[in-house]
Parts: sequence; structure tokens; C-alpha cells
Amino acid sequence: MHTVVATTQSVDESLLDAALVQAGKRYWQQCRNTFLAPADYYERQAMLLARVLPAYLRGSATALDLGCGNGVFTLIVARLVSRVHGVDLSPALVDEARELARRTETANVTFSVRDLESPAVPERVDAVFCMGVLVTITSDVVVRSILAEAAAALPAGGVLVLRDSVSVGGAELVQHDTGYLARYRPERRFLDLVTGAGFKLAESHVLLEWPGYVNRMMIFRRTADAPAMDVLAG
Repeated sequence: MHTVVATTQSVDESLLDAALVQAGKRYWQQCRNTFLAPADYYERQAMLLARVLPAYLRGSATALDLGCGNGVFTLIVARLVSRVHGVDLSPALVDEARELARRTETANVTFSVRDLESPAVPERVDAVFCMGVLVTITSDVVVRSILAEAAAALPAGGVLVLRDSVSVGGAELVQHDTGYLARYRPERRFLDLVTGAGFKLAESHVLLEWPGYVNRMMIFRRTADAPAMDVLAG
């Protein structure tokens, strides 16, 4: 884990330093390695995905992976569905994901470069994955926009899978020495953001804990009355 160089106990978005926010975004845009935690953490995540997803996804299902990184976990999803598309801010990581798909001869996965801060009209899918992404976004408005896109992509009962770290007493805004800026929202507020976008929590699993923080894999179902995308994105 990286050394923390700055922390803020709570966040007033109107007072966030623009240069600090842009530096955090540049980190991910230029990123070539998203695996910042110990290797066994990612092994636990892979095993958990393989164990729990079959109960939610049929082989004919389609999926969207928002913030796919190097595609390692997108390819796990690809084994369980008919088609999955992954998007990421980093061109280098998208290239790596495409090469991984080619090497493994995974034909039912595609990748493209995209900034999630720019709302998009999504294709309809059965499941949306957003793994370790929301913690990297300081703006609640952008988080709501991403969640609104997920809700718009899914039918009632569709699956949203999030993996994120939240605060359980720790500082909310943490800048690491690499330039990585993390916003560890208080757990209750994080859940309120997701449920407010039209999702109901189905199950939650702890992957990692450290003082003041917890990292969870959470599976949600889209409710029948999810708000319209343009309402949440505004």
C-alpha cells in the first residue's frame, strides 16, 4: 500500500482543490497497474466472483464492465456470460486487456477507452460491474451519473456488482504519494448513493479490512422504480 501524504476527515466538494483532483485523474489516465493491494486480495476477489456470480447470471446474459483496468476480472465475467464489454480511462490498460483477451482466445469480450465522467447512453445489458472505481472519484455528482448509467443499462432485477472501499471511521479523502486520490465515503452514505440510484443490496462480502476502512464486494439488484438517467446525471 502507498504512503499517505494527506488526509481530510470529511469532504466539502465545493472546496476541493482542482489541481489535486486533476492530478488524481491523471494518475488513472496514465495508469499501467491497477493492482495496488497484496496479490492474495485479488485472488480472493477472483474466487468470490467465480463462486457467487453463477447464481445471478445465466450463460445467455450480457454484461458491461465500467473501469475494467487490465481486463483480468472482465475475462472472469466472460466465462459466465455470452458477451461482455469493458471500458477504462487508461489507453495502456485497455491495450493490455485486449492483448489478454487475444492470448487467452476469449472471443466474447471487447474493450474501449472511455472517461466515465462523461455520461453515455448505455447499451442494455443484464449485469453491470464497477470494481474499485467509485473510490477513485471525488465528486458525488459523477458517482450518481455512473450509477444512473448502470440503472439505465439494466432491466428491473438486473445485477450491479460493486467492489469498493469505504470509511468506517477513517479519513474520507486520502492522497497517496503516487498521486492517487481516494475518497473513502462513509459506509452508510455510500450505500445511500447506490440505493438512491434505484438499487437494492442483495449480498455483501468483506475482502479486506484495515483501521478505519473496509473493502467490500457488493451485489445489488435494480429496482423497478429506478430514477431516469437524466435526473441523476444533472
